[in-house]
Amino acid sequence: MDKLEFGTYQAIKNCIRLKAGEKLCIITDLATQQIATALKRHAEAISPDNITYFIMEEFGPRSPENPLKLPEIIKDTVWNSDASIFVASTKPWELQTFRKPLTQFISQNGKVRHAHMPWITKQLIEVWMNADYEQIQKLCDRLIDIVKDAKQITVTSPAGTNFTAYFSPKTKWFADNWIMKPIEFGNLPAWEIFTCIDHITDWIIIVDWVLWDYFDGKYWVIENTPLTIHIKDSKVIKAQCENKKLLEDFEKYISQFENSNRIWEFAIWTNMWIDKLTWNMLQDEKFPWVHIALWHWYPDITGVDWDCPTHMDCVLQNVTINVEWVEIMKDGKFCI
Repeated sequence: MDKLEFGTYQAIKNCIRLKAGEKLCIITDLATQQIATALKRHAEAISPDNITYFIMEEFGPRSPENPLKLPEIIKDTVWNSDASIFVASTKPWELQTFRKPLTQFISQNGKVRHAHMPWITKQLIEVWMNADYEQIQKLCDRLIDIVKDAKQITVTSPAGTNFTAYFSPKTKWFADNWIMKPIEFGNLPAWEIFTCIDHITDWIIIVDWVLWDYFDGKYWVIENTPLTIHIKDSKVIKAQCENKKLLEDFEKYISQFENSNRIWEFAIWTNMWIDKLTWNMLQDEKFPWVHIALWHWYPDITGVDWDCPTHMDCVLQNVTINVEWVEIMKDGKFCI
């Protein structure tokens, strides 16, 4: 079995955990047909005649002017399935019209095991879906044990990042791992732990790798022109960057909604099998560094009571992490 076959087999057998007689819905697009058909082939070997396969382009154009909306037939099929997979080279303008409605709908269902694989490529399947997931699970479990009751975590970096995030006992830590569960849908390839920050006071964050929603595709790595973010009361109050166009786009992005400039997510990446970055944000965010995010989405998981339609991850490289004065990472390398 080659690496593509093994990676897609692992997604079906070990992550989705499809069983004989169960129904699976696969949602894909033309760009990811090789991966999606491999997933379908493995699924049909387990549960013949129970696999439904949708191609997004069959439902209309996918343009910024006319973003594709989640079709009712896909919603109905997912609702009546045991498991589902979204595997597509998604467009940024489809976040609000297709992807977010899909994941929210699945959370409402409460029984569908869903794997989310946007921006997936053959290379990512062959490398990251071939990792030793049991070993990474052990690291995630160890980290959760360390951070679950922490009231504060301090992050510094050679670039100049220096902030302390404070956490409420009311919020939960969540492991984005390889085992898909109802409601708690996961990304594949997986591996990070994250929670919601209660508050950050007056601090500076230097984003010196990549930004996401669409920024990674437009600006790629910003290591040579890092973005400096000034935080007060958990919100961005000022930003600086030598790349004036990036700065303009960033300021416009965080001004869209009430909480678009609010720091909420704190995540530690745990995929030790990644030996190089790909500039695919959803995948690179699993590299053993840290990312923080300006948005919110997971009230059922983290327990927070506010929301925001936008989502921007900010990647900080080579960080040192202290969990209440216990050092768990030094210059981007785990100490545990």
